Amino acid sequence: MFISHAQPQALGSIIVPTPGTPVALDSALITAGIMVNNDTFPANKILIQAYGGAIGNPALSGSPNAGNVYIGSKSMVRATLAGVIKVLVPGEYWTITTNVATNKYYLDKLYVDADHANDGVYGNADQN
Repeated sequence: MFISHAQPQALGSIIVPTPGTPVALDSALITAGIMVNNDTFPANKILIQAYGGAIGNPALSGSPNAGNVYIGSKSMVRATLAGVIKVLVPGEYWTITTNVATNKYYLDKLYVDADHANDGVYGNADQN
């Protein structure tokens, strides 16, 4: 189990290269070498923001997302919203929190998908 020394832990930029192929919320942490694959990151709070407004997407040369991004399970289906927890328009954010301090949310169980290639999100997770 991963224990973050940074509270909250920045998740980095999570980009969906191919719409219809969800990307795990912990993918940028694994790519950066902060976590290893198959490690778990239990969190009490997760904040996710879709690129848009004043915050441009680095994969789109600083432009906002071209469409919606979706937070959900690995098997989510954007067209029917099956397995989708939240739909984010460009610039919108979503927070999920538990006040019981039992680290109920796992980054490796939450995924991002998008309507357009290279759209994405950024955010943070807190274990405290």
